[in-house]
Amino acid sequence: MNHLQKARWSLVVFTLCLFGVGLSVFPLDAILSRLLPWSELHFPQATLTLFLKDIAEAYYYNLQHYPFMLYSLDWLGYAHLMIALVFIGPIRDPQRNIWVIHFGQVACLLTLPAIWLFGWLHQLPWQWSILDCSFGLIGFAILRYSQLQVEYADQSGI
Repeated sequence: MNHLQKARWSLVVFTLCLFGVGLSVFPLDAILSRLLPWSELHFPQATLTLFLKDIAEAYYYNLQHYPFMLYSLDWLGYAHLMIALVFIGPIRDPQRNIWVIHFGQVACLLTLPAIWLFGWLHQLPWQWSILDCSFGLIGFAILRYSQLQVEYADQSGI
């Protein structure tokens, strides 16, 4: 597999992850109604189960009392889907669309201060910020790998 193929495959992984995250917010009700009982049955005192309970409680409370608040969740999913579409260009031609890869790297890195700032403003547990930061760092690593593969392809004249 040459460098451009490696770059394309890593971009496919990144794009599918973005697309998956975007799609996951729309069936949140179905996901919670299946995942929470399973988690409670198999891991009743686990941190993940307690976290899922908090999510479910907040989601259903807002759904009942403030459904307009969930509108922002729809827009979050939509934004992930639209950003995923932008990465089709680099998958097709990574060398010509290197700027999209750079944009993605900057966006992933800028999630870090945003996560800490918004977490602090909303008094969220620091563990949530650590988890959220991991997504930005993993995304950056995938895009950095893609960028390096494109640069190696440029150097080797492919």
